[in-house]
Amino acid sequence: MIKVIVQDPNWTEIGSFEAEKWKTITDLAQKYDVEIPFSCGGWACGLCLCEIVEWKELVNGSFLQNPLMELHENEVLTCISAVKDEYFEKEWDYTIMLKRRF
Repeated sequence: MIKVIVQDPNWTEIGSFEAEKWKTITDLAQKYDVEIPFSCGGWACGLCLCEIVEWKELVNGSFLQNPLMELHENEVLTCISAVKDEYFEKEWDYTIMLKRRF
């Protein structure tokens, strides 16, 4: 199982959900009523920007498209990001921690 925990900018946990193969983080957050703001849905506005606090290596930051904005090393646009496919095949449990910027 791959769990995604989302925190607000003040480090307060606002929700979590189980990752699903081929689903973006934003889509799953909406499905499970975890608030990650978004606007364009197309990798350009930066509203869905999150910092990956734990398990950066599990996240494919360009699952749908390469970002149109420059990101720092641990930043990800959740509207175009998903968990890498190969981690669903492993028998380990992972918890990805994201901190919203907005």
